[in-house]
Amino acid sequence: MLLADIPFFTGDFNSPGVTCDSVDTRLTAALACCSLKIVNEGPTRLNYDGGQNKLDVMIEADDGGHLCDVSTVSTGFSAHCLLKARLNCGRERTLVTFYSYRDIKNMDIDSFRASSRSSLSFTNPPTDPDDMPQHIMWPSTANTNRNLEPQCS
Repeated sequence: MLLADIPFFTGDFNSPGVTCDSVDTRLTAALACCSLKIVNEGPTRLNYDGGQNKLDVMIEADDGGHLCDVSTVSTGFSAHCLLKARLNCGRERTLVTFYSYRDIKNMDIDSFRASSRSSLSFTNPPTDPDDMPQHIMWPSTANTNRNLEPQCS
């Protein structure tokens, strides 16, 4: 999975190691070659004979640190434990767009009509439709009638 350019993997890799809280050395070596590491600790599966082993893992980049508070939780309906973690990654703030509006109920209609008729879009309309947005804003009425225009912050 790739989230905000942060690669991480989770799942049942079925590569038990020699101890109950380790994975097969071949999996560890393959992860190391890709600059990845396993972040969960301890066994994640209860065997039929009562033994335990680590089959389920969460993996992130060596320089990661984005998966925090990793833990295992017994589910009661499976021999496998549930892996849970908190994803700690910042994100860029999204640009918020605000719109101003014309107060139609309290607008001076005569002033607006005169301003509209003297605007470039009325007196000298552009022949190219792509030029129309520049003609729509009426500077003489911008303060009194507050044209509908986006303002970003």
